[in-house]
Amino acid sequence: MTAEEPFAHGSAALAEGRWEQARSAFEVVLARGEAETAEARFGLAITYKSNFANFAAANGWVLRAERLLEPLDPGPIHGWLRVARAYRMTGLDEAEALTGGAVQIARAAGDADLELTASAQLGLIQVGKGQTKAGFVLIDEAMAAAVAGERLTFDTVVFACCAEVYDRIKHGAREVFAPFYR
Repeated sequence: MTAEEPFAHGSAALAEGRWEQARSAFEVVLARGEAETAEARFGLAITYKSNFANFAAANGWVLRAERLLEPLDPGPIHGWLRVARAYRMTGLDEAEALTGGAVQIARAAGDADLELTASAQLGLIQVGKGQTKAGFVLIDEAMAAAVAGERLTFDTVVFACCAEVYDRIKHGAREVFAPFYR
């Protein structure tokens, strides 16, 4: 089995809602205990927050990833750390600053997946702060680019589309999705 296979299996299992299989696959990745396992920790953090509302466990995974990344030069992985830290953060000003920094890191590095994910999250934050028009512009752009193939992973599509659906429904725009239910 290659080094990437357990992470890919864990990611696929998460996307399909097979939590126990995802956790088992990520445990294989985490057993390595090095900086390259940070991405698995981000996935677990976001999953603990979004699927289980377990903020303590999620924050623990983010903190562990942060510690593993301390000795490394700044790069895209640090942008992902910012996204994971800011995800569903209740302090929207801090979340906006972290996520805005992730967008900048992504653009500087040319990391489309990070840019689209961070842009969608930044849009959610802006909508949450009452900047509805500006927020939806970011979410719409991220979703369109992700669906059109301007990304490497399917996770980016899932994140961007979930941001779109969540905020549209939350703000009473259910009619946007009516064509999909006919």
